[in-house]
Amino acid sequence: MTHLRSIKFIKLGLRLLKFIKFMIYTSHDYRSRDPVNLTNFTNRHHFMNLTNFINLINLFIMAIFQSNLFDKASGSVGNVTMCQYKGKNVAKGKIFSKKKKQSPAQRVQQVRFATLSKLSFRFCNTLQASFRGQSWSTARAAFIGTNQNAVEVDEETLAVTIHPERITCSTGNLLPPTVAVTCNDGERRIHAEWFRQPLSPVAKDKDDLFLAIFDQKAKKDIVYPLGKRGEPGKADFPLHKKFQPESIIAYVFAVSPLNTRASRTAYTEVKHE
Repeated sequence: MTHLRSIKFIKLGLRLLKFIKFMIYTSHDYRSRDPVNLTNFTNRHHFMNLTNFINLINLFIMAIFQSNLFDKASGSVGNVTMCQYKGKNVAKGKIFSKKKKQSPAQRVQQVRFATLSKLSFRFCNTLQASFRGQSWSTARAAFIGTNQNAVEVDEETLAVTIHPERITCSTGNLLPPTVAVTCNDGERRIHAEWFRQPLSPVAKDKDDLFLAIFDQKAKKDIVYPLGKRGEPGKADFPLHKKFQPESIIAYVFAVSPLNTRASRTAYTEVKHE
């Protein structure tokens, strides 16, 4: 019974040791968001360096046991090291650090995910309008999931190519609206004209239409509400002060006013005059 209790205590100590070391290596400074460098801490409440800190944890997070079978035992068995400390038998755990080599496909997917994650914040206004009544996390996850083919990553160089015409900021089975977009470069004005579409279950007259303008240099977007699908019309908007006429692209989409249904985002050519 004594041996069983000693073994259980050893296992508990090893689990606690792994957890504390994991928290050390993955901790971040709440102000700088950079990994904590224990060797640079000058606060007297912190340890002088990482090595001493780990050694101190190894010293205290261990199992002290009394057993005639393992009296004065020393050496390692598996991930357990036994030694003598102040005349007592001590069992400590080893630190193992293993990293699996990533495959080319995994590296490509990580780069693609990081790129789409950045793009989601650049299209944040469009996502908030298209995913009406839904959380930002839901909209962002949907954007990343539906735009996998909009980002190409070279397997050798990991160079990223973004295809703006493939980007969609909304999902759904509604019919995308038909909108003509023109930019007056001299006056810095955006002119939009939308047309009525045949009534159908995926194209209701009360659907709200939106125009999204994205500047590829400023890497920002702005959304203009147009009107109802069943009421064709025209609208004129000022170009954002940080946007340049030669670097803007346009997207249009429809959202149902009754629920969260929407259309896919349609890439629309911008004519300049």
